[in-house]
Amino acid sequence: MNDGFFQALGKIESGGNSTAFNKREKAVGIYQIRKKYLSDAKKGNSYLSQYKLSDCYNPEISKIVVISYLNKYCKNGSLEDYARCHNSGPEWRDKKKLTNNYVARFNNLLKK
Repeated sequence: MNDGFFQALGKIESGGNSTAFNKREKAVGIYQIRKKYLSDAKKGNSYLSQYKLSDCYNPEISKIVVISYLNKYCKNGSLEDYARCHNSGPEWRDKKKLTNNYVARFNNLLKK
């Protein structure tokens, strides 16, 4: 994961808005972190135990959550793999087709 990855992820998830809130999904911040995502990222990462969902409005905390989550479920993946996993969860490999549009948009943003 690099800065380009996080810039593209932030653009696709929230338009780069760290104060974004998705009412339907109850997702917060620039990377649109949900409660279950945060909970999964916390498992095995004692550093994250101090944070709650509202802390994910902070882009730096949100970034640490994303890194922890992706290292847990997609270790050593490509940037595309990371985007699919972020979008679709731990079983992303089983439902790759469902993430094709998301990844196409992500790749376009990554090129900019």
